[in-house]
Amino acid sequence: VAELTDGEGPIAVFGTGAAAAVRRTDTFPHVADIMVNSMYDPESGTVHAFEEQIGSHGGLGGEQSRPFLLWPRGMTDPLDIVAAETAEGAPPPPGGGLVGAEAVHRVLNRWLLEFSGPQVPVRTEGFTGAARADEPLPG
Repeated sequence: VAELTDGEGPIAVFGTGAAAAVRRTDTFPHVADIMVNSMYDPESGTVHAFEEQIGSHGGLGGEQSRPFLLWPRGMTDPLDIVAAETAEGAPPPPGGGLVGAEAVHRVLNRWLLEFSGPQVPVRTEGFTGAARADEPLPG
């Protein structure tokens, strides 16, 4: 895994960031012993998934390799949040930018704080007929 390089070998067609994505996945505590990625056709942009869907959740190749966040102008730019974390001593994301679900989660949490926290009711007062959101579902 350490020898993987973007644009070379079996990951050549997957583009910039593919090697870093494989290395990142390899650091997970419950990573599989064998990681299998489906075929990707860069000319058509098609990922031939193992089940009937478009793309392959969490795989390499296709439009899923180019995710994005869309936000109102009044909120902090996600790349500014990543840059601030890096300046505070957090390691920079591999390949730069907003990488991984953890980074997106930090951005979403920051946005919630910027707008006075989550606006999710945790009690039924004022919400006729709503189930309590802070209790487990019955049996």
